[in-house]
Amino acid sequence: MLNFRTLRNANVIELTLLALVVVIFAVLQPIVDQRSAGMIMQGLVMLMLVVSLYVFSGTSGILSFGHSAIALVGGYTAAVLSTTTAQKLLTVPGLPGFVRDLQVGQFWATLAGGLASAVFGALVWAPLVRLSGIRGALASFAMLLVVINVASNWQSVTGGQTGLGGFNSSPNVWTLALWAIAVMLVASLYASSSSARRLRASREDEVAAQACGVNVPRARWIAAVVSSFIAGVGGALFTQYLGAYTPSMFSLNLDFLIVAMLLVGGLYSLRGAVLGAIALTVAAGLFGYVENGFSVGALHVGALPGLQQVAFAVITLAAVLLRPNGLVGDNLNITLGPIRRSPRSDVSPE
Repeated sequence: MLNFRTLRNANVIELTLLALVVVIFAVLQPIVDQRSAGMIMQGLVMLMLVVSLYVFSGTSGILSFGHSAIALVGGYTAAVLSTTTAQKLLTVPGLPGFVRDLQVGQFWATLAGGLASAVFGALVWAPLVRLSGIRGALASFAMLLVVINVASNWQSVTGGQTGLGGFNSSPNVWTLALWAIAVMLVASLYASSSSARRLRASREDEVAAQACGVNVPRARWIAAVVSSFIAGVGGALFTQYLGAYTPSMFSLNLDFLIVAMLLVGGLYSLRGAVLGAIALTVAAGLFGYVENGFSVGALHVGALPGLQQVAFAVITLAAVLLRPNGLVGDNLNITLGPIRRSPRSDVSPE
C-alpha cells in the first residue's frame, strides 16, 4: 500500500536530485527570454504527465495510449471549478446548479482535478486491467477515442469543441515546480510499495507471479488509480496554465508525445520519465525556434514547416533503435526484487 513509511525504502538521493533539477528550472524561468520561459512552464506540466504514465506503464509493462483522456478529466474538472458562474451559464448551461455556482481557488481546483481523474480511472480501468500486452494498449486507445468524442460533442456539459475559459488565476512557475516535486514523491512512494513490487514481478513473468499468489488485476488497478491521480493533477495545471480548456488540448498528439517522452527517457524508472520529459521539451523548443526561421549574422534560414514533428519522430525512432531501454538504461535489476513465498516476502499472497 501507499504510505509515508515506505519512503525509507525509496531512492531518496535520486528523488532529491530530480527535485533539484526542477528547482533549477524554476529559478531559470524568470531570467530567460519569453519563449524559453514558456518552454520551462510547459515542460514542468509535461513532466507530471510523463510521470503519471511511468507509474502505470513502467510498473505493469502495459503501454497505455489513454492517459491524455485521464488528464482531460482533471483538466475539465479544474476548468469548471475555476470558471465564473456567469461564464458557465453561457457555455455549459447543462451543469447541475451546485456545480455551476461553485468556484474555488487554484490549489483546490487542481486537487479536485486529480481526485476526479482518480475516480474516473478507478472505474474505466477496472475491466481493462485484466488485459495484457497489445490488447491492453488497444483498449486504452479505445478509451481515449471515446472520451475525446464525448467531450467534443456534449456541448451543454463540457462546452464541446469551444470548451471553457475565463479562469480566476494562472499558476506561476513555483506552483508548477512544487506540484511536480509532489507528484514525483507520490510516484517514488508508490514504486517502493509492496503493491508495486508485485506488479513489477508480474511484468516480468505474469504466470510465475500468479503462481506466487499475486493478484495481478488488483495490482494493476492500484497502479492505474495512482497514475490517474497524477495525470489529473497534470491536466488540471495544463488548463490553468493555458487559461482555457478544450478537448483538442488532450488529443492524440499529446498522448503520443507523453509516450515518446517516456520511451526516450526510460520506461522502467522515475529518472527516465523525468529525463525524457526534459530532453524532448528542450528539443521541442530548439526545433520550434529553427522551424520558424532564424538569422545569424549574414546567414538567414527561412521557415521550415513541420520540422518539429519530423524531429520528434526521428529522435523517438533513434532512441527505440539505439537505446531500447531509454537514455537511463535498464532499471530492472534495481526494482524487481526477489520473489519468495514467506511472510516477509516482497511478493506475498493476497
